Amino acid sequence: MNEIGTPTPPNEPGSRRPDIYYPAQDEITCSADSDPQTPEPGAEAEPQADSALGSYAVGTTLDAYDITPEEEPEEVQPSPPLVDDGATQSTAVTGAAEQPISLTNARPLSEDMARFIKESLQEDTMADGFAANEDETVAPRYEIRDRPLYAENTAPPKAAAETIFADTNARPLSEDMARFIKDGLAETDIIELGEAAGYDRPVMNLTSQDLETCLPFIARASDTIASSHDADTTAVFAARDGELLYDDYAIAYPDKQSVLLPASMDLLGSEVLTSKAEADQDMARRFFSEYGLDTAWAHDDANKLLVVDTGYSGRVQSYVTYALETIYGVNLTQPEIRSSGVLLSSVSKILPEIMPLGEDPAAVSARLPKLLQILGQYYPAREDTFPDTWRLATALQIMPRFHGHFNRLVENPDGRVVALPDSEPVAKNVDRIIPDRFQSVNTSPVNPVAATVVQFRVVRQALRRTGSVAR
Repeated sequence: MNEIGTPTPPNEPGSRRPDIYYPAQDEITCSADSDPQTPEPGAEAEPQADSALGSYAVGTTLDAYDITPEEEPEEVQPSPPLVDDGATQSTAVTGAAEQPISLTNARPLSEDMARFIKESLQEDTMADGFAANEDETVAPRYEIRDRPLYAENTAPPKAAAETIFADTNARPLSEDMARFIKDGLAETDIIELGEAAGYDRPVMNLTSQDLETCLPFIARASDTIASSHDADTTAVFAARDGELLYDDYAIAYPDKQSVLLPASMDLLGSEVLTSKAEADQDMARRFFSEYGLDTAWAHDDANKLLVVDTGYSGRVQSYVTYALETIYGVNLTQPEIRSSGVLLSSVSKILPEIMPLGEDPAAVSARLPKLLQILGQYYPAREDTFPDTWRLATALQIMPRFHGHFNRLVENPDGRVVALPDSEPVAKNVDRIIPDRFQSVNTSPVNPVAATVVQFRVVRQALRRTGSVAR
Protein backbone atom coordinates (compact mmCIF):
# COMPACT_ATOMS: atom_id res chain seq x y z
CA MET A 1 0.00 0.00 0.00
CA ASN A 2 1.32 3.40 -0.90
CA GLU A 3 0.08 5.84 1.71
CA ILE A 4 0.19 9.49 0.79
CA GLY A 5 -0.41 12.68 2.67
CA THR A 6 0.31 13.94 6.16
CA PRO A 7 -2.07 16.56 7.55
CA THR A 8 -0.49 20.00 7.50
CA PRO A 9 -1.80 23.37 8.70
CA PRO A 10 -3.97 24.82 5.89
CA ASN A 11 -2.94 28.42 6.44
CA GLU A 12 0.83 28.41 6.50
CA PRO A 13 2.50 31.75 5.64
CA GLY A 14 2.73 32.30 1.91
CA SER A 15 -0.04 29.83 1.09
CA ARG A 16 -2.91 32.33 0.95
CA ARG A 17 -4.62 33.50 -2.24
CA PRO A 18 -6.76 36.62 -2.62
CA ASP A 19 -9.66 34.83 -4.28
CA ILE A 20 -9.97 32.02 -1.72
CA TYR A 21 -11.54 32.42 1.72
CA TYR A 22 -9.21 31.50 4.56
CA PRO A 23 -10.79 31.36 8.02
CA ALA A 24 -9.15 32.85 11.05
CA GLN A 25 -7.24 30.45 13.26
CA ASP A 26 -9.84 30.73 16.01
CA GLU A 27 -12.34 29.12 13.64
CA ILE A 28 -10.30 25.93 13.40
CA THR A 29 -11.38 24.35 16.70
CA CYS A 30 -13.66 21.74 15.32
CA SER A 31 -14.20 18.13 14.44
CA ALA A 32 -12.23 16.70 11.53
CA ASP A 33 -15.23 16.77 9.22
CA SER A 34 -16.43 20.31 9.47
CA ASP A 35 -15.83 23.80 10.70
CA PRO A 36 -18.10 24.87 13.54
CA GLN A 37 -18.75 28.48 14.20
CA THR A 38 -21.22 29.58 16.78
CA PRO A 39 -23.29 32.75 16.62
CA GLU A 40 -22.33 35.61 18.84
CA PRO A 41 -24.47 36.02 21.94
CA GLY A 42 -27.62 37.96 21.14
CA ALA A 43 -27.26 37.45 17.38
CA GLU A 44 -30.66 37.54 15.75
CA ALA A 45 -31.75 35.06 13.12
CA GLU A 46 -32.56 36.46 9.70
CA PRO A 47 -36.22 36.72 8.65
CA GLN A 48 -37.47 33.29 7.64
CA ALA A 49 -40.12 31.93 5.35
CA ASP A 50 -43.15 29.85 6.32
CA SER A 51 -42.78 26.53 8.11
CA ALA A 52 -40.60 23.97 6.39
CA LEU A 53 -42.72 21.01 7.40
CA GLY A 54 -45.83 21.27 5.23
CA SER A 55 -46.32 18.30 2.92
CA TYR A 56 -42.98 16.81 3.98
CA ALA A 57 -44.15 16.05 7.49
CA VAL A 58 -43.42 12.46 8.42
CA GLY A 59 -45.03 10.64 11.29
CA THR A 60 -42.72 9.49 14.05
CA THR A 61 -41.61 5.93 13.47
CA LEU A 62 -40.64 3.95 16.54
CA ASP A 63 -38.04 1.25 16.28
CA ALA A 64 -39.16 -2.36 16.08
CA TYR A 65 -36.57 -3.19 18.67
CA ASP A 66 -35.67 -1.90 22.11
CA ILE A 67 -33.13 0.89 21.91
CA THR A 68 -33.86 2.63 25.20
CA PRO A 69 -30.81 3.55 27.29
CA GLU A 70 -29.55 1.06 29.82
CA GLU A 71 -28.64 1.88 33.40
CA GLU A 72 -24.91 1.62 32.77
CA PRO A 73 -24.37 1.22 29.03
CA GLU A 74 -21.04 0.04 27.81
CA GLU A 75 -19.44 3.10 26.30
CA VAL A 76 -17.01 1.63 23.81
CA GLN A 77 -16.49 -1.67 22.11
CA PRO A 78 -13.55 -2.54 19.86
CA SER A 79 -13.97 -1.81 16.17
CA PRO A 80 -13.09 -4.50 13.63
CA PRO A 81 -9.57 -3.89 12.26
CA LEU A 82 -9.23 -1.05 9.74
CA VAL A 83 -6.45 -0.46 7.27
CA ASP A 84 -4.13 1.51 9.50
CA ASP A 85 -0.48 2.13 10.25
CA GLY A 86 -0.75 0.84 13.82
CA ALA A 87 -0.08 -2.68 15.01
CA THR A 88 -3.70 -3.73 15.09
CA GLN A 89 -3.91 -7.29 16.35
CA SER A 90 -6.23 -10.12 15.44
CA THR A 91 -8.43 -11.76 18.09
CA ALA A 92 -8.98 -15.11 16.41
CA VAL A 93 -10.88 -17.84 18.22
CA THR A 94 -9.51 -21.28 18.99
CA GLY A 95 -8.70 -23.20 15.86
CA ALA A 96 -8.91 -20.14 13.62
CA ALA A 97 -5.23 -19.87 12.71
CA GLU A 98 -6.29 -18.99 9.16
CA GLN A 99 -7.68 -15.60 10.27
CA PRO A 100 -4.44 -13.76 11.19
CA ILE A 101 -2.90 -15.00 7.94
CA SER A 102 -5.73 -13.55 5.87
CA LEU A 103 -5.59 -10.13 7.61
CA THR A 104 -2.16 -8.78 6.72
CA ASN A 105 -2.80 -5.59 8.66
CA ALA A 106 -3.60 -7.57 11.82
CA ARG A 107 -0.72 -9.11 13.77
CA PRO A 108 -1.83 -12.22 15.74
CA LEU A 109 -2.19 -11.80 19.49
CA SER A 110 0.56 -13.46 21.52
CA GLU A 111 -2.07 -15.51 23.39
CA ASP A 112 -3.61 -16.64 20.10
CA MET A 113 -0.26 -17.76 18.73
CA ALA A 114 0.39 -19.71 21.94
CA ARG A 115 -2.98 -21.40 21.55
CA PHE A 116 -2.32 -22.22 17.88
CA ILE A 117 1.03 -23.82 18.79
CA LYS A 118 -0.60 -25.89 21.53
CA GLU A 119 -3.09 -27.03 18.90
CA SER A 120 -0.18 -28.25 16.72
CA LEU A 121 0.19 -25.33 14.32
CA GLN A 122 3.27 -25.94 12.14
CA GLU A 123 5.48 -23.50 10.21
CA ASP A 124 4.70 -25.15 6.90
CA THR A 125 0.98 -24.64 7.60
CA MET A 126 1.55 -20.89 7.99
CA ALA A 127 3.63 -20.83 4.80
CA ASP A 128 0.80 -22.53 2.91
CA GLY A 129 -1.61 -19.95 4.25
CA PHE A 130 0.51 -17.04 3.04
CA ALA A 131 0.97 -18.66 -0.36
CA ALA A 132 -2.78 -18.95 -0.73
CA ASN A 133 -3.09 -15.22 -0.04
CA GLU A 134 -0.05 -13.98 -1.96
CA ASP A 135 -2.16 -11.82 -4.27
CA GLU A 136 -3.71 -9.92 -1.35
CA THR A 137 -2.52 -6.52 -0.17
CA VAL A 138 -3.39 -4.40 2.83
CA ALA A 139 -5.20 -1.96 0.52
CA PRO A 140 -8.87 -3.02 0.19
CA ARG A 141 -10.11 -4.09 -3.22
CA TYR A 142 -12.78 -1.53 -3.89
CA GLU A 143 -15.32 -1.63 -6.67
CA ILE A 144 -16.05 1.56 -8.62
CA ARG A 145 -19.55 1.85 -10.04
CA ASP A 146 -20.89 4.09 -12.80
CA ARG A 147 -21.52 6.80 -10.22
CA PRO A 148 -18.10 7.94 -8.94
CA LEU A 149 -17.98 7.25 -5.22
CA TYR A 150 -15.41 6.59 -2.56
CA ALA A 151 -14.64 3.27 -0.92
CA GLU A 152 -18.09 1.78 -0.37
CA ASN A 153 -19.79 -1.60 -0.55
CA THR A 154 -21.20 -2.61 -3.94
CA ALA A 155 -23.00 -5.79 -2.94
CA PRO A 156 -25.75 -7.44 -5.00
CA PRO A 157 -29.31 -7.20 -3.68
CA LYS A 158 -31.14 -8.81 -0.73
CA ALA A 159 -28.98 -11.75 0.33
CA ALA A 160 -25.80 -9.68 0.09
CA ALA A 161 -27.13 -7.20 2.64
CA GLU A 162 -25.21 -9.50 4.98
CA THR A 163 -22.01 -7.89 3.64
CA ILE A 164 -22.91 -4.43 4.98
CA PHE A 165 -20.59 -4.84 7.97
CA ALA A 166 -17.91 -6.87 6.22
CA ASP A 167 -15.68 -3.82 5.80
CA THR A 168 -15.96 -0.96 8.27
CA ASN A 169 -14.07 1.29 5.86
CA ALA A 170 -16.98 1.02 3.48
CA ARG A 171 -20.31 2.78 4.06
CA PRO A 172 -23.09 1.23 1.92
CA LEU A 173 -23.88 2.99 -1.33
CA SER A 174 -27.12 4.95 -1.33
CA GLU A 175 -28.24 2.92 -4.36
CA ASP A 176 -27.43 -0.36 -2.63
CA MET A 177 -29.44 0.65 0.43
CA ALA A 178 -32.37 1.52 -1.83
CA ARG A 179 -32.13 -1.89 -3.45
CA PHE A 180 -31.96 -3.66 -0.10
CA ILE A 181 -35.10 -1.83 1.04
CA LYS A 182 -36.96 -2.69 -2.14
CA ASP A 183 -35.99 -6.32 -1.60
CA GLY A 184 -37.48 -6.31 1.90
CA LEU A 185 -34.66 -5.27 4.24
CA ALA A 186 -36.04 -4.11 7.61
CA GLU A 187 -34.46 -2.27 10.53
CA THR A 188 -34.56 -5.43 12.61
CA ASP A 189 -32.50 -7.12 9.89
CA ILE A 190 -29.82 -4.44 10.24
CA ILE A 191 -29.65 -4.97 14.00
CA GLU A 192 -29.40 -8.74 13.57
CA LEU A 193 -26.71 -8.40 10.88
CA GLY A 194 -24.79 -6.10 13.19
CA GLU A 195 -25.01 -8.57 16.06
CA ALA A 196 -23.82 -11.34 13.75
CA ALA A 197 -20.82 -9.15 12.89
CA GLY A 198 -20.01 -8.71 16.59
CA TYR A 199 -21.65 -5.35 17.34
CA ASP A 200 -23.89 -4.78 20.33
CA ARG A 201 -27.37 -3.44 19.79
CA PRO A 202 -26.92 0.37 19.75
CA VAL A 203 -28.54 2.72 22.23
CA MET A 204 -30.06 5.41 19.99
CA ASN A 205 -33.44 6.48 21.29
CA LEU A 206 -32.60 10.23 21.32
CA THR A 207 -30.84 9.88 17.98
CA SER A 208 -33.99 8.36 16.50
CA GLN A 209 -36.10 11.24 17.76
CA ASP A 210 -33.68 13.81 16.33
CA LEU A 211 -33.68 12.03 12.97
CA GLU A 212 -37.48 12.02 12.72
CA THR A 213 -37.41 15.79 13.18
CA CYS A 214 -34.67 16.18 10.55
CA LEU A 215 -36.21 13.97 7.86
CA PRO A 216 -38.67 16.50 6.40
CA PHE A 217 -35.98 19.18 6.35
CA ILE A 218 -33.61 16.81 4.52
CA ALA A 219 -36.31 16.26 1.90
CA ARG A 220 -36.91 19.97 1.55
CA ALA A 221 -33.18 20.65 1.19
CA SER A 222 -32.99 18.13 -1.68
CA ASP A 223 -35.93 19.74 -3.45
CA THR A 224 -34.41 23.19 -3.04
CA ILE A 225 -31.04 22.14 -4.44
CA ALA A 226 -32.63 20.28 -7.34
CA SER A 227 -34.74 23.28 -8.33
CA SER A 228 -31.62 25.18 -9.45
CA HIS A 229 -29.35 22.27 -10.36
CA ASP A 230 -28.66 22.47 -14.11
CA ALA A 231 -27.17 19.78 -16.33
CA ASP A 232 -23.70 21.37 -16.40
CA THR A 233 -23.34 21.40 -12.61
CA THR A 234 -21.94 18.59 -10.48
CA ALA A 235 -23.32 18.69 -6.94
CA VAL A 236 -20.52 17.58 -4.63
CA PHE A 237 -21.81 16.55 -1.20
CA ALA A 238 -19.15 16.67 1.51
CA ALA A 239 -18.66 13.43 3.46
CA ARG A 240 -19.03 12.69 6.25
CA ASP A 241 -21.35 15.50 7.41
CA GLY A 242 -23.24 15.71 4.10
CA GLU A 243 -23.85 11.96 3.75
CA LEU A 244 -27.52 12.00 4.73
CA LEU A 245 -28.25 14.96 2.43
CA TYR A 246 -26.61 12.98 -0.36
CA ASP A 247 -28.53 9.78 0.44
CA ASP A 248 -31.82 11.58 -0.08
CA TYR A 249 -30.66 13.53 -3.13
CA ALA A 250 -29.12 10.57 -4.95
CA ILE A 251 -32.33 8.53 -4.63
CA ALA A 252 -34.86 11.32 -5.13
CA TYR A 253 -32.97 12.88 -8.06
CA PRO A 254 -30.98 10.10 -9.77
CA ASP A 255 -30.80 12.04 -13.05
CA LYS A 256 -28.97 14.96 -11.43
CA GLN A 257 -25.18 14.71 -11.49
CA SER A 258 -24.10 14.32 -7.87
CA VAL A 259 -21.23 12.69 -6.00
CA LEU A 260 -20.27 12.05 -2.38
CA LEU A 261 -16.72 13.31 -1.88
CA PRO A 262 -14.57 12.46 1.15
CA ALA A 263 -14.11 15.93 2.61
CA SER A 264 -12.83 15.64 6.17
CA MET A 265 -10.60 18.59 7.02
CA ASP A 266 -7.62 16.33 7.82
CA LEU A 267 -7.77 15.06 4.24
CA LEU A 268 -8.49 18.37 2.49
CA GLY A 269 -5.67 20.06 4.40
CA SER A 270 -3.17 17.25 3.79
CA GLU A 271 -0.01 17.83 1.80
CA VAL A 272 -1.11 15.67 -1.11
CA LEU A 273 -4.12 17.93 -1.79
CA THR A 274 -2.36 21.26 -1.20
CA SER A 275 1.15 20.63 -2.55
CA LYS A 276 2.40 21.93 -5.87
CA ALA A 277 4.84 19.02 -6.23
CA GLU A 278 4.07 17.08 -9.40
CA ALA A 279 4.00 13.69 -7.67
CA ASP A 280 1.40 14.90 -5.16
CA GLN A 281 -0.64 16.63 -7.84
CA ASP A 282 -0.69 13.45 -9.91
CA MET A 283 -2.10 11.53 -6.94
CA ALA A 284 -4.65 14.28 -6.32
CA ARG A 285 -5.76 14.25 -9.97
CA ARG A 286 -6.29 10.49 -9.84
CA PHE A 287 -8.29 10.90 -6.62
CA PHE A 288 -10.63 13.61 -7.95
CA SER A 289 -11.01 11.75 -11.26
CA GLU A 290 -12.82 8.97 -9.39
CA TYR A 291 -15.66 11.49 -8.91
CA GLY A 292 -15.76 12.76 -12.47
CA LEU A 293 -13.66 15.82 -11.62
CA ASP A 294 -10.91 15.01 -14.11
CA THR A 295 -8.77 17.04 -16.51
CA ALA A 296 -11.45 17.11 -19.22
CA TRP A 297 -14.04 18.34 -16.71
CA ALA A 298 -11.73 21.05 -15.34
CA HIS A 299 -10.82 22.48 -18.76
CA ASP A 300 -14.39 22.65 -20.05
CA ASP A 301 -15.56 26.13 -19.09
CA ALA A 302 -19.20 25.02 -19.21
CA ASN A 303 -18.74 22.68 -16.25
CA LYS A 304 -19.58 23.99 -12.80
CA LEU A 305 -19.27 22.79 -9.23
CA LEU A 306 -21.72 23.12 -6.35
CA VAL A 307 -20.33 22.01 -2.99
CA VAL A 308 -23.06 21.05 -0.50
CA ASP A 309 -22.30 20.82 3.22
CA THR A 310 -24.06 21.19 6.54
CA GLY A 311 -22.07 24.16 7.91
CA TYR A 312 -20.75 26.49 9.09
CA SER A 313 -18.18 28.71 7.33
CA GLY A 314 -17.73 27.13 3.88
CA ARG A 315 -14.11 26.04 4.23
CA VAL A 316 -14.77 22.75 2.42
CA GLN A 317 -15.79 24.60 -0.74
CA SER A 318 -12.68 26.80 -0.48
CA TYR A 319 -10.36 23.83 -0.02
CA VAL A 320 -11.91 21.82 -2.88
CA THR A 321 -11.76 24.84 -5.20
CA TYR A 322 -8.13 25.52 -4.32
CA ALA A 323 -7.15 21.87 -4.86
CA LEU A 324 -8.84 21.66 -8.27
CA GLU A 325 -7.33 24.96 -9.42
CA THR A 326 -3.87 23.87 -8.28
CA ILE A 327 -3.79 20.42 -9.82
CA TYR A 328 -5.48 21.35 -13.11
CA GLY A 329 -4.07 24.83 -13.61
CA VAL A 330 -7.47 26.48 -14.04
CA ASN A 331 -9.31 29.36 -12.41
CA LEU A 332 -12.75 28.43 -11.14
CA THR A 333 -13.58 31.92 -9.87
CA GLN A 334 -12.56 34.21 -12.76
CA PRO A 335 -13.66 35.47 -15.22
CA GLU A 336 -16.79 33.46 -14.42
CA ILE A 337 -17.55 31.73 -11.15
CA ARG A 338 -17.58 27.99 -11.81
CA SER A 339 -17.31 26.87 -8.17
CA SER A 340 -19.97 27.76 -5.62
CA GLY A 341 -21.31 26.30 -2.41
CA VAL A 342 -24.34 26.15 -0.15
CA LEU A 343 -24.74 25.27 3.52
CA LEU A 344 -27.61 24.28 5.75
CA SER A 345 -26.23 26.77 8.26
CA SER A 346 -23.93 29.62 7.20
CA VAL A 347 -22.77 31.37 10.35
CA SER A 348 -20.02 33.23 8.49
CA LYS A 349 -22.50 34.33 5.76
CA ILE A 350 -19.75 33.83 3.15
CA LEU A 351 -21.82 31.10 1.50
CA PRO A 352 -25.63 31.19 1.24
CA GLU A 353 -27.87 28.83 3.16
CA ILE A 354 -29.77 26.19 1.23
CA MET A 355 -33.09 27.43 2.56
CA PRO A 356 -34.71 29.30 5.42
CA LEU A 357 -36.48 27.07 7.91
CA GLY A 358 -39.00 29.56 9.24
CA GLU A 359 -39.00 27.77 12.58
CA ASP A 360 -38.79 29.06 16.12
CA PRO A 361 -35.34 27.92 17.34
CA ALA A 362 -36.65 26.82 20.74
CA ALA A 363 -39.41 24.82 19.05
CA VAL A 364 -36.84 23.12 16.83
CA SER A 365 -34.70 22.17 19.81
CA ALA A 366 -37.74 20.82 21.64
CA ARG A 367 -38.00 18.22 18.86
CA LEU A 368 -34.25 17.50 18.95
CA PRO A 369 -33.62 16.00 22.42
CA LYS A 370 -30.09 14.82 21.62
CA LEU A 371 -29.11 18.27 20.37
CA LEU A 372 -30.78 19.86 23.39
CA GLN A 373 -28.61 17.71 25.65
CA ILE A 374 -25.49 18.97 23.87
CA LEU A 375 -26.55 22.60 24.06
CA GLY A 376 -27.17 22.20 27.75
CA GLN A 377 -23.71 20.74 28.29
CA TYR A 378 -21.64 22.99 26.03
CA TYR A 379 -23.58 26.27 26.00
CA PRO A 380 -25.94 26.36 29.01
CA ALA A 381 -25.93 30.18 29.14
CA ARG A 382 -26.33 30.69 25.40
CA GLU A 383 -28.93 28.11 24.50
CA ASP A 384 -31.36 30.70 23.13
CA THR A 385 -28.82 32.41 20.83
CA PHE A 386 -28.52 29.73 18.14
CA PRO A 387 -30.68 30.12 14.99
CA ASP A 388 -32.89 27.34 13.66
CA THR A 389 -30.58 26.49 10.73
CA TRP A 390 -27.61 26.03 13.07
CA ARG A 391 -29.62 23.63 15.20
CA LEU A 392 -30.65 21.56 12.19
CA ALA A 393 -27.11 21.44 10.77
CA THR A 394 -25.64 20.45 14.12
CA ALA A 395 -28.27 17.75 14.63
CA LEU A 396 -27.17 16.18 11.35
CA GLN A 397 -23.48 16.52 12.20
CA ILE A 398 -23.84 14.57 15.45
CA MET A 399 -25.63 11.65 13.80
CA PRO A 400 -23.69 8.36 14.15
CA ARG A 401 -21.13 7.63 11.42
CA PHE A 402 -20.25 4.35 9.80
CA HIS A 403 -16.51 4.98 10.19
CA GLY A 404 -14.03 7.62 11.32
CA HIS A 405 -13.12 10.78 9.45
CA PHE A 406 -11.08 10.55 6.25
CA ASN A 407 -7.42 11.33 6.83
CA ARG A 408 -5.34 9.81 4.02
CA LEU A 409 -5.24 8.59 0.44
CA VAL A 410 -4.07 5.13 -0.59
CA GLU A 411 -3.21 3.73 -3.97
CA ASN A 412 -4.96 0.47 -4.78
CA PRO A 413 -3.21 -2.35 -6.68
CA ASP A 414 -5.15 -1.36 -9.83
CA GLY A 415 -3.73 2.16 -9.66
CA ARG A 416 -6.84 3.96 -8.39
CA VAL A 417 -6.44 6.39 -5.52
CA VAL A 418 -9.11 6.38 -2.80
CA ALA A 419 -9.61 7.97 0.61
CA LEU A 420 -9.55 5.89 3.77
CA PRO A 421 -10.91 6.76 7.22
CA ASP A 422 -9.15 6.84 10.53
CA SER A 423 -9.65 4.03 13.03
CA GLU A 424 -11.96 5.26 15.78
CA PRO A 425 -13.58 3.37 18.69
CA VAL A 426 -17.18 2.24 18.34
CA ALA A 427 -19.59 3.84 20.81
CA LYS A 428 -22.46 1.57 21.82
CA ASN A 429 -24.53 4.48 23.17
CA VAL A 430 -24.69 7.10 20.41
CA ASP A 431 -27.08 9.25 22.46
CA ARG A 432 -24.63 10.14 25.20
CA ILE A 433 -22.03 12.88 25.08
CA ILE A 434 -18.65 11.85 26.45
CA PRO A 435 -16.65 15.05 27.10
CA ASP A 436 -13.17 13.52 27.08
CA ARG A 437 -13.83 11.90 23.70
CA PHE A 438 -15.72 14.72 21.99
CA GLN A 439 -13.41 17.45 20.75
CA SER A 440 -16.23 19.85 19.83
CA VAL A 441 -19.97 20.31 19.90
CA ASN A 442 -20.37 18.59 16.54
CA THR A 443 -18.16 15.52 16.93
CA SER A 444 -19.88 12.45 15.51
CA PRO A 445 -19.91 9.10 17.36
CA VAL A 446 -18.86 6.09 15.30
CA ASN A 447 -21.19 3.08 15.24
CA PRO A 448 -21.68 1.23 11.92
CA VAL A 449 -25.00 -0.34 13.01
CA ALA A 450 -26.56 2.90 14.24
CA ALA A 451 -25.27 4.72 11.15
CA THR A 452 -26.83 2.10 8.88
CA VAL A 453 -30.18 2.40 10.66
CA VAL A 454 -30.07 6.17 10.12
CA GLN A 455 -29.14 5.75 6.46
CA PHE A 456 -31.93 3.20 6.06
CA ARG A 457 -34.54 5.70 7.27
CA VAL A 458 -33.28 8.51 5.04
CA VAL A 459 -33.21 6.34 1.93
CA ARG A 460 -36.60 4.86 2.76
CA GLN A 461 -38.04 8.38 2.95
CA ALA A 462 -36.59 9.19 -0.48
CA LEU A 463 -38.07 6.00 -1.94
CA ARG A 464 -41.46 6.83 -0.46
CA ARG A 465 -41.33 10.37 -1.85
CA THR A 466 -40.67 9.03 -5.33
CA GLY A 467 -43.31 6.31 -5.04
CA SER A 468 -40.73 3.52 -5.28
CA VAL A 469 -41.95 1.81 -2.11
CA ALA A 470 -45.24 1.89 -0.20
CA ARG A 471 -45.56 4.42 2.61
